[in-house]
Amino acid sequence: MRLAVLTALLLTVVTTLSLTRPQAAPRQVSQKTPDRRQLAAEIRTDHELFRKSERQNYEAWQVSPTESQNLVTVQPADVLNYKLALQVAPGTTNFIGTVDIKAAATSNNFSTFLIDLDRQLNVDSLKVSGVTGTTGFERNGNQISVRFGKPLAAGTEFTVTIAYSGSPRSFSNLSNGGAVFFTTHQGTPIIATLSEPYGSPAWWPCVDNPADKATVQMAITVPDPYVAASNGTLTEIREEGNGRKTYLWDEKYPISPYLVSLAVTNYKQFQDTYTALDGTKMPLTYFVYPEHFDIAQQKFAITRKAMEIFAPLYGEYPFLKEKYGMAEFPWGGGMEHQTLTSLGGGIVASGGSSQSIIAHELAHQWWGDNVTCGRWNDIWLNEGFATYSEVLFFEKNLKVPAGDLMVENYDDGRANGALRGTVIAEDLADPFDDTNAVYDKGAWVLHMLRGLMGDDNFFKMLREYRQRHAYGNATTPDFQNVCELAYGAPLGDFFNQWVYSQLRPTYAFSYDSKPDGNGGYTIFARIDQKQTHSLNGEKGVSTYKMPLLLTVTTEDGKKQQVTVFNRFRSQVFALQTTARPRNVQFDADSFVLKEMTQATGSVTAKALSMTATASTVTGKAPLQVEFSGTAGGATLPDASMSWATEKKVLGQGAKLTYTFDRPGVYEVTLTGVNKKVASTSTPLRITVTE
Repeated sequence: MRLAVLTALLLTVVTTLSLTRPQAAPRQVSQKTPDRRQLAAEIRTDHELFRKSERQNYEAWQVSPTESQNLVTVQPADVLNYKLALQVAPGTTNFIGTVDIKAAATSNNFSTFLIDLDRQLNVDSLKVSGVTGTTGFERNGNQISVRFGKPLAAGTEFTVTIAYSGSPRSFSNLSNGGAVFFTTHQGTPIIATLSEPYGSPAWWPCVDNPADKATVQMAITVPDPYVAASNGTLTEIREEGNGRKTYLWDEKYPISPYLVSLAVTNYKQFQDTYTALDGTKMPLTYFVYPEHFDIAQQKFAITRKAMEIFAPLYGEYPFLKEKYGMAEFPWGGGMEHQTLTSLGGGIVASGGSSQSIIAHELAHQWWGDNVTCGRWNDIWLNEGFATYSEVLFFEKNLKVPAGDLMVENYDDGRANGALRGTVIAEDLADPFDDTNAVYDKGAWVLHMLRGLMGDDNFFKMLREYRQRHAYGNATTPDFQNVCELAYGAPLGDFFNQWVYSQLRPTYAFSYDSKPDGNGGYTIFARIDQKQTHSLNGEKGVSTYKMPLLLTVTTEDGKKQQVTVFNRFRSQVFALQTTARPRNVQFDADSFVLKEMTQATGSVTAKALSMTATASTVTGKAPLQVEFSGTAGGATLPDASMSWATEKKVLGQGAKLTYTFDRPGVYEVTLTGVNKKVASTSTPLRITVTE
C-alpha cells in the first residue's frame, strides 16, 4: 500500500454536514394507537406457530451432503407443461396417476432426460412421443433416466408419459420425511401436500428444480362428497359416475414444481372479491373445514386489505386472470402454493387474528411464486421478502412505524443472538437450517436498503426487480444488480456485510456541542464500532460501512435529521445547528440492524477556518493519501464503496489518512467552513491506477 501526502487541512476524522435528510424514508406518524403489546404478542405467537412447523418440515427433508448433489435436477432441457391426472380416495394412502411431461432440448446432442420420482412409487409404464428412434428408461434411486435412441437437437420438443401408483411417503411420521398428509379433521379424512423444498417427487413425477417452471393442468378424481382444490382456475367439475367427480384445474402461469398443490377433504367454500388497480375483478376463493367456516370468514377478510396494500407497492397481483385463495390443511404453518395458499387448521382455529401469517403467505405470491429463487441457497429472496411484507402490512394498515415494528418483533437486539447467522443459505442439504437469519435478518436487509434508498427509490426498485424476473427466477446477484442500478452506485460491501456475513455491528455513540461563535452550535457526534468478528471470513476486515441517521432535537423543540456515512472504527461528525441542542439520537428510525453498547470517553473538537494549496497525486491502488494543513474542509469521494461523498473538517496541525481502494480519478474539493474564507477553485486531483 502506497502513501502520498497532500498539503491541505484537517482536524480528525470529522465529517461536517448540514442538517437535512433528502433520501431517507419518512417516519410515519400514527393516526391511531393500536395496542402494541397485543400486536407484538400476536406476531410472536404466529411466528412460533408456523416457524416450528416449518422447521419440522425442513428437518423431514434434510439429507446428507452427498445426496444433496442430486437434489436439484439440472440438465439442458426445459419443461414446458405438465398434465397430471390423479385418482385419490380419502381414508386410504393410495395414489393412481398419469403425467404427461412436455419438454424441449435446450442444447444439441441431448440424449438423456432426467425425471425425479421417489423410489417408493411404482412406474407402471413409460412412453415417449415426438421423437424418432428407440427410447428406453431406467430407474436409479429417486430418478428416472429416459434415454433417446438418437440425440436431440436444441429446440426439439418431446413428451414423456408416465403411469405410476403407490403410497407416497407421509407426514404421519416426520422422521421418515414425506410430502403428503393423510389424516383427519373431526373424523373426516383429508389428503394434502406440502413439497418445499424437495418433496414434489414424493407424490408426482417431475423435474424437481425451482428454476424449471412450466404450466400445469391437474385432473383430480375423488369420491363424493369430497372437494379437490389446486392451483389456477377450476375449469370443470366432471361427473364420472359411481359417486365420483373429477376437478379440473388449469394453472396457465409458469409454476415451480414445489408450488404445485393438492388438497382434498369435505371443504366448505366461500368467496370475496378483489378489485385490481385497473378495476378488474378477481375472486378470492377459500376452502375451509366446515367446523371452522364462521371463524375463517372473520379471519380471511383481512386478505383483501392486504392485497390492496401490496399491489401499489409491488405492482399488481401477478395471477390476476386466475384467483387467490386459501385451503385449510393439517399443519401448524402456511405454505404459499401458487394462487392457493395452504393454511394450517391450528392457525385458522386459533384465538388470534393470524394477520401476520395471512399477509406473509399472500406476499409470497409476488416474492416466491411470481419471482422464485433460482436456487435454494437464495431462499431469503422468498422468505425475507415475505417477512418484510408483514411489516409493510402493519405499517400501512395500523400506521405503526416500520422501524418500531422491526425492533419490537423481528430482532432480539443482540449481535450473537437469534439473527447471528448468514442470510444466504450455505447448506444446500438443509437450506432452512437457520430460519431466523433467512426470515428476519433477510427482512432487515430490505429494511436497511429502504433506509439507504428512501421510500420512492426502494419501492421503485422492488417493482423493477419484480418486472425483470416475473414468472421466472432470480438469485441474490440478480437482486443486487437491480439494487445497484436503482441506487446508482456499487453495493458490494453492503451485501457482503449483511447477506454473506454473520453477526452485526456493535455501536457506541456519544456527542458534545459547543457554540460556533456565530450564534449557532457545532455538535461533535462520535461513533465507535466495537465488534471483533471478521466480515464474511475476511481476516482483519471487521469494520461496517453504513449510512447512519442522527436526529438532533434543539431546545426550541425542532427536530432535524442528517445521514452520516460511517466507515471507520472511530469517527467524529461535525453537525451545525442554529439552536442549542437538547438531544442527539442515533438511528432513531431503527433502520440498521445493530447492537448498542455504552460509549466511553468524551468528544471534544473545534471547527476552524481554512487555507489550502491545490495539488495532484498519482499512485497504484490501494493508495493512501495523507491530508494535513492549517484549517478548513474538504469534500472527499467515498473511494472504498462509492455510496456517497464525505465532507471532512480539517483543522490546525492535524492529519487525516484517506484510502482510495479502487482505481479511478478523484477530485477533492476544498471548501471553507464559514463565509469569511473563500473556497479554492482548483480541486485536488487524485489519480489511482491498477
